[in-house]
Amino acid sequence: MHSMEKYLAEEPFALRRSERSDININDRIETRHYAQELGVDEQRLIGAVERAGLSGRAVQAHLGCC
Repeated sequence: MHSMEKYLAEEPFALRRSERSDININDRIETRHYAQELGVDEQRLIGAVERAGLSGRAVQAHLGCC
């Protein structure tokens, strides 16, 4: 089990980064974390942000994941 899955299992009301905030694609570390959390590569995430907007939830819906 990955550490994020373990954390969410132990903290059922914990929000993942993608559920609580906008995505700052100018911050490479944040972009990498979002991409890992959503299971996509960074370029695909950046493309989704450009099409769907900065909202983490809107990007998830655009990518059809999570």
